[in-house]
Amino acid sequence: MAEIDAELATAIKAAKTGKNMYFAMIAKGATDGQLLVSKTKIPPAKINEAKKEAGGGTVIRGRCIGEDGIIVFQTAKEPAGTAETLAKKLIKTNAGLVLNVVFRVSADAEDEAEESAGEESAAKSSEPKKFSTVAYTKSRLSWDGAKNRVHGDLAKLVKAILDEFPDDNDMTVKMVEHVDGVLGQFDEQLKDVLDDALSATDDTVRQQHHAKAVKLIEKYRGFIKSESLVKQIKSNPFVPVDIEAALDSSLNEIHSHLSP
Repeated sequence: MAEIDAELATAIKAAKTGKNMYFAMIAKGATDGQLLVSKTKIPPAKINEAKKEAGGGTVIRGRCIGEDGIIVFQTAKEPAGTAETLAKKLIKTNAGLVLNVVFRVSADAEDEAEESAGEESAAKSSEPKKFSTVAYTKSRLSWDGAKNRVHGDLAKLVKAILDEFPDDNDMTVKMVEHVDGVLGQFDEQLKDVLDDALSATDDTVRQQHHAKAVKLIEKYRGFIKSESLVKQIKSNPFVPVDIEAALDSSLNEIHSHLSP
């Protein structure tokens, strides 16, 4: 026998005596679900929690009140034909009460449905964006490939300069090596923060690492776009090296997975 939900039983009894109550029923098929009844509006978070416990389903909500011993569930639109059977079953199973129920479409319930929908939308918009490990990992692999190609191209550029000007290359080589070194520093810092984010088990901690990574990416992109040496390297006559084109796309992709 299922454990009686004392809070639900009390709320149903209050509705039976004529008190106007709020309800939300999660219908998973015709015979399974969850029923919430309260004297105040049921928060979207609580409805979502009940939906999760039920394993999904359709949410039916509105108001309920007792009339001549029958619990009348008022909804904004006509629910599925199995709603009355399910509500009756949930009242009996979860509240330990045997009552007749009926569902009616009501203009009052229309307002409640609209308000609840607005609250739920606001609640969802305030939630952190869902983090996809698979998509994030793919974007990191893309970035790893792009930065490795850039560092490889810079190494080829240094070799080409040395081959062409073996006795007069000091300044040019130092310029290339400087850019390569700065990019390398960004690479290591970003890699460390992203690794910390990926290994975090707490969502709040992960979001903190994501915020740090976003700032690093913005600095990284700022250096690539503003550094005059990057532009000079792009126009070199020896090896084609377009740092901005190679890195910007993959950095943008990672940024999109980390932004709230």
